Amino acid sequence: MIITKNFSCKKWIKLLILFNLILLNDAKSEVFLNGGTFVQYFNEVQISASGGKKTFTLTPYFGIGGNLQFMGGHEFNPEFGFVRYTDTLKGVEKTQLFLHYNFSYQFNQIIKARYGLTTHWYQLKGTGGKQKLNNGAGSTEFDLPDSTVTSYFTTLNLGLEGKVNQTYSIRFDYQMMEFRSSENMSANYLLTLNYIW
Repeated sequence: MIITKNFSCKKWIKLLILFNLILLNDAKSEVFLNGGTFVQYFNEVQISASGGKKTFTLTPYFGIGGNLQFMGGHEFNPEFGFVRYTDTLKGVEKTQLFLHYNFSYQFNQIIKARYGLTTHWYQLKGTGGKQKLNNGAGSTEFDLPDSTVTSYFTTLNLGLEGKVNQTYSIRFDYQMMEFRSSENMSANYLLTLNYIW
């Protein structure tokens, strides 16, 4: 993970908006809006005293992107996404921006296989202070962050998308972090409902 203090993705947002405007002028392309949930560190974070791991959370995800036709049933699917975490401690704000560079292959009229990369910008803002949290059988006082820190990383994505009809589809993307090392690899997933026009 790479840490940087000066973070700005306005340039990327402008480029993506421009790209989607170009897509709107191409008869063979589509633009989509989507919403769903983003599950970070799938099956790795302990969430119960009995050792249960996190497999699902409702972390709202919103995105905009396009489907640009290539040859042989392949498409380029650039997308910009945003998550604001709702399960944070008091005085702490977590957000994440996504820039997806995915491709897809149309198997038939309904199913697409998806593959590609995503750059994630993860930002943590804190106002400082302390908070008592459970720590096994008792509780411990922890320091809360008192500044803003931004990190970014890239994931390798594999997924499936299924059309419900001409306007809607459901998508599942499995995102692998540290994918070059089987020992350190961890995963996120994204589950969305897409509105296509």
